[in-house]
Amino acid sequence: MADRIKILYWDNNGYALWYKRLEAGRFRLPVAMAGEGKRVVNVSTAQLAMILEGIEPIAVKKRKRFVLQNTGSNWS
Repeated sequence: MADRIKILYWDNNGYALWYKRLEAGRFRLPVAMAGEGKRVVNVSTAQLAMILEGIEPIAVKKRKRFVLQNTGSNWS
């Protein structure tokens, strides 16, 4: 039953549940965490977008990017 997905997320003032069923094809999810017989998968926003578009996040290679470190000084 990989043709259905439920997403539970926090929406500023409460939880929201999102459900999608594909007419054709299947969702390819990352490996699920063990949790009392239930499949629980934590993904980033970018990974979720890829899954919903039919892209396998596991097959995608993430490249290192520059990140400006917070030095503690205040810029005006």
